[in-house]
Amino acid sequence: VNVSTAKTPGTYGGEVLYTVLMNDACLKYTLNFNGNSATTNTLTSQDLTFDSTIDLSTISDSTKIARTGYTLTGWKDQNNNEYGTSGTADVNPSDLSSVTLTAQWQINSNNVTVSKGTNVTTTSGTGTYDYNSTVTISATTFSTGYHFSGWTVNSGGVTLYSNSSMTTASTTSTPAYFKMPDNDVKVTANAAANTYTIKYNNGGGSGTAPSSQTGTYGGTITTRANTFSRTGYQFAGWSTTNSASSATCSASASCSVSTLASNAGVTGTNGATINLYAVWTPNTVTITYSANGGTGSASKTSETGYYGTNITMPTKGTLAKSGADFLGWSLSSTATSATWTAGQTSVNPTAINSSLSSSTGLSTTVYAVWKSSTATMQSFTCANSGLSTGQSTTLVDSRDQKEYTVKKLPDGKCWMMQNLTINGVKLTSSDTNFTSGGPYYLPKDGGAGSLTASATKNSTTGYNFTNGQDNKAMFKFRAKKSSYTNDSDTGYYNFYTATLGFSYYGDGKSTGTSDIDICPKNWRLPKVSATATTTSGSRDFTGDFAVLANSYNTSASWTNGTTANRYTSDTTIKNAMYLQAASPLATSTQNNYAGFSYSGVWLGADSSASNLGSDGYYWSSSVYNTNFGYILYFDSSYVYPQNYSYKYRGYAVRCVAKS
Repeated sequence: VNVSTAKTPGTYGGEVLYTVLMNDACLKYTLNFNGNSATTNTLTSQDLTFDSTIDLSTISDSTKIARTGYTLTGWKDQNNNEYGTSGTADVNPSDLSSVTLTAQWQINSNNVTVSKGTNVTTTSGTGTYDYNSTVTISATTFSTGYHFSGWTVNSGGVTLYSNSSMTTASTTSTPAYFKMPDNDVKVTANAAANTYTIKYNNGGGSGTAPSSQTGTYGGTITTRANTFSRTGYQFAGWSTTNSASSATCSASASCSVSTLASNAGVTGTNGATINLYAVWTPNTVTITYSANGGTGSASKTSETGYYGTNITMPTKGTLAKSGADFLGWSLSSTATSATWTAGQTSVNPTAINSSLSSSTGLSTTVYAVWKSSTATMQSFTCANSGLSTGQSTTLVDSRDQKEYTVKKLPDGKCWMMQNLTINGVKLTSSDTNFTSGGPYYLPKDGGAGSLTASATKNSTTGYNFTNGQDNKAMFKFRAKKSSYTNDSDTGYYNFYTATLGFSYYGDGKSTGTSDIDICPKNWRLPKVSATATTTSGSRDFTGDFAVLANSYNTSASWTNGTTANRYTSDTTIKNAMYLQAASPLATSTQNNYAGFSYSGVWLGADSSASNLGSDGYYWSSSVYNTNFGYILYFDSSYVYPQNYSYKYRGYAVRCVAKS
């Protein structure tokens, strides 16, 4: 029956329409259920009569229909009619066919609580989250010296992941991720003290390093014992700063790891390396400056010298000593020459006390050096000296402060009575026998090299002499031999040095006399007559050596030789030339003696002294030929005032006053 088209009862075109009464109970329809993603659904379709109602509480029972993470909020039919979850409802369909009720769901939201464990200062992630949403939790800041150590899931049963795609499970990562369950979640962020690797370094020393160790912030370590050493220094402890002057921690002692980490600037870095460096303190020597018999005081009377740090020697200050000149400083109270000049800079304290390289807390006295006030050779003239023949005086060479005895001999000239030993100094026209050019640099004992200022050199030590026939400068020193009654300290110079570069071996110069030499200002090397030769009849009567020898015996016999001219075994001349007065009680004749010594010869820079005590050799300023220079030579039998020898050999020098 189509109720919607029914008409009022009556007659229609001969047809009779009857009214039919229908009972709703006779009509039925089907009630269907759509779980709409329900995870539990035991509801089944029902056939209901048209006039029946349904119990919403029964069909909404969570034991019959449920969805994880969601709450059932009601139902909706295909005509969008909405129904609740309790009471009854008439859901009769208009077409008496069927009704489908679709479950309506509301997603659940739950709470996440992120708690801060001890020494965790900031966390994030606390809040309310929908079911199955991605939750991000993190611990971001911590107490000083601490780091994140992991998560504790207090409740909620979640699995934490280190990545947002949640493929790697981890409880030690921050941030961490999880899917929100259908319940509250509580987690706690934890922190642990930072740990550091402590490494030991030599700080400039040497040796095998102690083994590394691990330290924890807030705790202490017992530092390693020192295994390093350093010449001139004492170990003082350990520091986080290389080249520190003071230690942070002693060796084999308790030390705060927090302090070490802070000093090293790695407090906040877990797993960082803390480098500890050996701290070294230089050995010390207390230096006292003694007036050594003088009065007053130097610019400083004492100081502490440190290994590896040069000092400056005191200046004279108010030091004074009657009748004496201040020369400088020495380690010996009886020194006659200074080791260090007043105000000398860059003095290594180890030179003052050699034990400074291995010991500390030393004490050393340095003494003022005094020299009797005497006139200088540079200011001396024989004519104005007031000396008579045989009389002598003491003069000082201002270039090295060495004293020489000067005697007026029978030739009327004033001669040095000791051999010259000047070396290792700069010669200028104000103190040496030249008027222009220079300065010249004399090599030191054992050295050799060019005398010119333009050459590569050290102004103090000169050059190294490497060849016995080197044409450059040479100096060798030999101390006085006590076994020789007429010996003196001797400096050996080659001809090039003695004449300040005038001529050298093989230079092609075969004649001439040098007007410049290494003698003090107003003094000179003796000359040999330029016309003197070794041929018969060519006796030198004007050269300084010849005139001096002749002055002892004007009638001495003479021999012209093919190798050298000489006096014929004349005892008077021999004695006068090489014997010295033995004592103040010596005869007046002996007081006139020249006193040249059996100085010997230095055959070359790489050789040694020869003929000591038997032969004497002294340079003149005169050239014999390209390879030879004139010399005075004598032995126990003969005197040769115009001999000659190789220019590269080392011979002694005696200077004669110019006037």
